[in-house]
Amino acid sequence: RRSDVPTIENVVALKEAARAAAGNARVRLLLAEQERIRTLRAAIETANQDAANSAPGEGAERRTLEVAVGPEGGWTAEEEALFAAEGWKPVSLGPRILRAETAGIAAMAVIAALLD
Repeated sequence: RRSDVPTIENVVALKEAARAAAGNARVRLLLAEQERIRTLRAAIETANQDAANSAPGEGAERRTLEVAVGPEGGWTAEEEALFAAEGWKPVSLGPRILRAETAGIAAMAVIAALLD
C-alpha cells in the first residue's frame, strides 16, 4: 500500500554517479562506516527542518534524497574525497557494520520511518 516507491537508478561509473544531478535542492548522503559523528537519523532530521524552514514551493525539492551505499569493505579514501567534492555528506547507520546488500535496505527503513 505504498504510494511512493524509491527510485533505483541503473548502474553507472562511480564518478558519473557522484556528479549526476548535483544541485542545492538535493540532500546527498553517503553511507560511510568510518563516519562517527553524523548519523543518518540526524541528517534526515536536519533535512526535514530545513524543508520546514524553506520558502513555500522549495520544501518538496529539499526533501529529495540521494543515498549512496558502498561496497563490502567500505569506500576508499579517494572515493570518499570524490563524493565530498560533489557535496555528499557522510553518515553512519550506527556502530555495527552491515553487509552491503543489507545497508541499503536498513537505510531506506530508517528514512521511511523518519519521513512518515
